[in-house]
Amino acid sequence: MKSKMSLVIVVLLVMSLLMVACGSAEPTPPPATPTPEVHPGEALVSGRCGTCHSLGVIQNAKYDSAGWKTTVDRMVNVGATLNDEQKVQVVDYLARTYGK
Repeated sequence: MKSKMSLVIVVLLVMSLLMVACGSAEPTPPPATPTPEVHPGEALVSGRCGTCHSLGVIQNAKYDSAGWKTTVDRMVNVGATLNDEQKVQVVDYLARTYGK
């Protein structure tokens, strides 16, 4: 009787170890895909400039950096709300993205 009980305990122990060893492990997540860096001026252009102008108007302008600076300064003079740092970001973004 004692050997039967020992055998049952050994069998249960082995089964428990097998269940733990074969248990469902968390799948390894795929490697992170690098996200493209978003230019800080992009959100400003869509949020501030896009309230009065369609993206098509902006895309068709094709100014160089000096032309975009003049345009952004003119827009600020007529009510666009951009501080000096934001103006630099917007001009840089527009010149890189929609420049000549």
